[in-house]
Amino acid sequence: MLGRVTALFTTLSMIAMPLGMMVGGVVADVFPMRMLLLASSLLIIFLTFVLYIQKDIQNL
Repeated sequence: MLGRVTALFTTLSMIAMPLGMMVGGVVADVFPMRMLLLASSLLIIFLTFVLYIQKDIQNL
């Protein structure tokens, strides 16, 4: 069962990789790289803060 789940996730990640590269390429052409890096950094900091606040995550 674990092998099937691992194979499914691996297949889905292989399918998503070219799509993500296409979207990332278009976004990188439209917006300056400095703004993309700033936006992604702020998003990661925000998500880290949200996960830190949740009580369920702290009990793990």
